Amino acid sequence: MTPFPYSVDAEESIDVARAMMHEHGIHHLPVMHEGRLGGIISARDIGLCDALLDRPRTVPLPVWAVCTRDPYIVELDTPLEAVVRHLADVHIGSAIVTKHGKLAGIVTMTDLCRLLASMLEDTEVEGGDDDAA
Repeated sequence: MTPFPYSVDAEESIDVARAMMHEHGIHHLPVMHEGRLGGIISARDIGLCDALLDRPRTVPLPVWAVCTRDPYIVELDTPLEAVVRHLADVHIGSAIVTKHGKLAGIVTMTDLCRLLASMLEDTEVEGGDDDAA
């Protein structure tokens, strides 16, 4: 999990969201709407929007117009296995993590791939020690 993730206000333009993602090397931003967690926007959402609106925009397009408004939200104590299974079952790339309803973190497929790689490395090291003994 990435704790204390960056977020973007629903009224900001998708250009601001894109710039934030680029600056921080991330692909998902929780969206705050009227002071509360209201959705999530991904780099893919922005890319699709750019492709569909293949022309210069004279009026900035707000994040709220393209974000997912019903994101997968879990409490901090939700078992990781349940989160991973849900992400796989519904083919989504992230879960927003809250603590008592407040934004606490985000779990992305990148986080999960890093965890898996670490676990595989640990298994290889343990297996390697057994072979040497």
